Amino acid sequence: MNGTIATGGRLRRNQLVGSAVFLLAGAGLLLYNLRWISSAIQGPVPITVRELAQIENPATLPNPWVSFSFAGAIETNLGFIKQPENVPQSRFLLVQVEDRWLVTEVPHNHVSNRVTGYVGTWWEPLRKDALKDIQTYFPQYKLLPYQVDAEYSYRGQCWSVLGIGGFLMLGGFYFLGLALASEWREASERNMANKSAFQPPNPHERRAEDSVADGTLTDERTIFSARQLCALTQDRLYRVYLDDRRFYLIYIGGQAAAGLDAIGMHFGLLGVLIATMLKGKTKPPEEIAALDVESPKDLLGKHKHSFSFSAADIAESTLDPPSAWAQHGPHVARWLLAFRDGTKRQLQIEQVEDLHKAMEALPAVLGPLVRISLTWDEKTQKYRKP
Repeated sequence: MNGTIATGGRLRRNQLVGSAVFLLAGAGLLLYNLRWISSAIQGPVPITVRELAQIENPATLPNPWVSFSFAGAIETNLGFIKQPENVPQSRFLLVQVEDRWLVTEVPHNHVSNRVTGYVGTWWEPLRKDALKDIQTYFPQYKLLPYQVDAEYSYRGQCWSVLGIGGFLMLGGFYFLGLALASEWREASERNMANKSAFQPPNPHERRAEDSVADGTLTDERTIFSARQLCALTQDRLYRVYLDDRRFYLIYIGGQAAAGLDAIGMHFGLLGVLIATMLKGKTKPPEEIAALDVESPKDLLGKHKHSFSFSAADIAESTLDPPSAWAQHGPHVARWLLAFRDGTKRQLQIEQVEDLHKAMEALPAVLGPLVRISLTWDEKTQKYRKP
């Protein structure tokens, strides 16, 4: 295969930047909550009321998730109500800790004298307001300078943070994989281009003059569009020019929009960001029409993903019916290419007009190397297996 690949790595740089952003965000989130994650994995630490009274700063506790039993407590008749259902959610107790009292938030239906919760200093506006109300209604009780939240789902919320951090890290590795795969693919294309540049003439290749003589190939070049499918990188939309027994695949667009919008619907703002980064920009029709009147040889160097190959490079070419899954967007046929150097490419043809041009031109140029495995179904108005 002979390909002309322009230098440049704007897409790859964007992928590396995206990888760095996601990896740093994920790592930062996990590191910031490392103490929380460690304590949630370790589980609540048993502590006595005497040990509770000796705490000076909850932030210095190796594990702020504790479990303790108390002998006496006072109901404050204060608590939180879940809106808009207007259902009681939690209530506040004053738990006796030696000569002082510990404000403890427990679930509304809590009845045991054992509490498992998070020791800390409340800073949230609602809980600070609740503390003021408790001090107002119970001025005779000396309160500890920290509180216990036993209503908070400590481990459940921690798993949610782990999930978000893991998702960000996976996103970072995904974009890193895209960048590495893009680099590998370009290196592979360069190697194939160098190999085919010095490939000796194929004695079995059918000459263009012979084709013109028997009427199987016209002087007018064939033009159609096809999308190359990629597993680890963005798909690439090409304008295919068949001129003098040579294929020129000129890049005109990237990843199809089909399927990417669903990411935004399911993952919100983050999904919209990912879909926007993955979605490729396709040239407008007027620019494509301008390309069609230029020489394909002159177009090769204008984009790094554009390439060309000779009919002699092809070992087999197949036109198959469309895939039932259509994971890369709607299409009317699949075009599979196997080359003599062992490489393969899979493309899909998305318009019936483009397929008709391919079905007419490929057998004329490649002869027995082409296998057409589809036929028109008048009933469904679609192509299917014969």
